[in-house]
Amino acid sequence: MLHPTGLQRLLAQGKQVAQHPRCFETGRTVYDLGHYIDVLEHKPRADCRAKPVRQTAEGPIRAVRERLPQGSDGDRGFVQILRLLLDYGQTALLAALEECQACGALSYEAIRFQLFQKIQALPEAEAAASVGRH
Repeated sequence: MLHPTGLQRLLAQGKQVAQHPRCFETGRTVYDLGHYIDVLEHKPRADCRAKPVRQTAEGPIRAVRERLPQGSDGDRGFVQILRLLLDYGQTALLAALEECQACGALSYEAIRFQLFQKIQALPEAEAAASVGRH
């Protein structure tokens, strides 16, 4: 169903299950990784080869897969990293990847830890700035 705002709305049993901008270019498909992440979690071997991943995740994020262990453990870890991409955004994930690569600890756990560190630092920085204003 095309919404007046130009957004494509997908309905299932009368309830909206997805929404994304409509693409009017002939032969072009626009993927939303959020629509595919659950499938990738169940079939992680499809990770880097999946079009939604190739179209939505920047090269440095996709390149992480090559540095993870081969096989199903690396596949699952990469899909977990893709979930972080959806949860925290490309900019935050790229910054966390850079920090992890700099210290040689590239794994889902290390990347997640870096993201949490950044989130914790934000309220502390805001509190410090607030104290400085008073």
